[in-house]
Amino acid sequence: MVSIRALTHVEHAFQTEFVTAVTPPTVKLAQVEPSPELDPGNVMELSDEERGAAGKYVAYQTGYEPTASIPMKATYEHIHYPLEWMFGTVTPSGTAAPYTRDYAGFLATMPEPRHGTLQFGDAVGVYELIGAVATKLSLSLAKKADPLKIVTTLGGHSVVSGAFASGPALSDIAVNLIMGSHASAYLDAAGGTMGATALAATVDSFSMDIDPGLNYSDYIGSLYHGAVYQLPWKVTFKLSCEFNAGMKTHADAWLTAAFQKLIRIKFTTGSAGTIKLFQTDFSGTMLKTPKFFSDVNGKLTLDVELEDSYDSVFAHFLKIQTKCGTATLT
Repeated sequence: MVSIRALTHVEHAFQTEFVTAVTPPTVKLAQVEPSPELDPGNVMELSDEERGAAGKYVAYQTGYEPTASIPMKATYEHIHYPLEWMFGTVTPSGTAAPYTRDYAGFLATMPEPRHGTLQFGDAVGVYELIGAVATKLSLSLAKKADPLKIVTTLGGHSVVSGAFASGPALSDIAVNLIMGSHASAYLDAAGGTMGATALAATVDSFSMDIDPGLNYSDYIGSLYHGAVYQLPWKVTFKLSCEFNAGMKTHADAWLTAAFQKLIRIKFTTGSAGTIKLFQTDFSGTMLKTPKFFSDVNGKLTLDVELEDSYDSVFAHFLKIQTKCGTATLT
C-alpha cells in the first residue's frame, strides 16, 4: 500500500514525564494541514581516518535531536495544545462554559511546558514523538477571509515506531475555526491601557513569533535528552496597516521616539454560554524603522515590527486569554 499525504493524521496524549510516552493517544488533532513533518534526529559522526582509495568510513552515533513541525488552522478548541506545549498547564476558570484560560510568557517563574506523545502516520505506519515540547510558535493572519494559522515547531526526547489506538478510531472533534473576520485590533501607548484604542478598518495582517529559548539537560550515559528548560523568551510581532489618517498619527509619534506600544489582537464569536475567544496582549518596542508606503494591491500600508519589552502598567510583555466550551484537555 502506498502512503499518501491526504490519509495521514496526528494524534496526541499528554505525558507526566518527559521521557515516558503515553499510549494510546486520547485526541485526534483537528485542522492539521497536510504537511506535518517528523525527523527522528539521529545524530551521526563519520571518521575518515581509515579512508582509502575506495573511501572507508567508521560511523558512530552521538545522540538524538528529534524535531517536528505541525501547521494548523487554529481553532478555539485545539489551539490549547500548542499553547500548553510551550506555556505549560493552565487550569481553566469557570464552572460552566465558557471556560477561561490565561497564559503568560516567562517573566519571574520559568514555565514548565507540558509534554506530549505525538503520533504521526496512516494505515501503513505510525511513528511517535515522545516528550514533545514547543521550541517555537508562529501565529499569522494573512487576510480577513483566512483562518488564523499556527505553526508549532517541536523538540522532544525520542522517536519510536508506534500504533494508533486499537478498536474504534478516535473521532473527529467538532471545532470552530478562529477566523480573520472575528478579529479586532487595538494599539495604545506604553504605560496606557491595553485594548483602549481600536484600530478600526486599518489592520491588513499580522504575525507573532514566540521563541521560548528551549534548551535541554543532557547527561552522560544516554543518547537522549534528559529534561528541558527555558531561557528568557523572545517575541516578535509584525503588523501591516492601511496608511490612513489614524495610522499617520501613530507614524508621526514613532518619528518622535514613541517606540513602545501595547497591541491587542482579539478574536471572538458567539455570545453568553457559547462565547469563544482568543486574545493576545503584547507589549513591544520598535527596534527597526517602520516601512512607510509599502504597497498591497495598489494600497499604501505602514508595516511595523516590534520586539517584546516589559510594560510597568500592563505588568508583562505577553498574555494570552482563551474562552471556549472545553473544560478538560485530554
